[in-house]
Amino acid sequence: MVRLPNLKLIYLIRDPRATLLSQAKVFRRFKLPRDIDKVSSLHCKWLSEDLVHLRQLRDMYPDRIKVVRYEHGVLDPQDFATEIYKFLGLAVSKELRVSCLKIIS
Repeated sequence: MVRLPNLKLIYLIRDPRATLLSQAKVFRRFKLPRDIDKVSSLHCKWLSEDLVHLRQLRDMYPDRIKVVRYEHGVLDPQDFATEIYKFLGLAVSKELRVSCLKIIS
């Protein structure tokens, strides 16, 4: 972040239960329910470590770190995209708004 002063970081966070269910069913990374205790413990450990580092970075670079929730993107893609574009200092195009409306419909 020091070497790249224009770099901005977007951290996408998702409900851990949905993440693990997706990894088990879609990506077949482990077997449900057999492996869930081990996998969920490891996932939560990694997530906790990520959040510690994320807080440190956000304290040091408050205008360059953005946390977004996956669920917000699913529920309101237009607002989600607008929020990210605003953070990046980009204009929201008409095409993007139309694309988001198609997703909602």
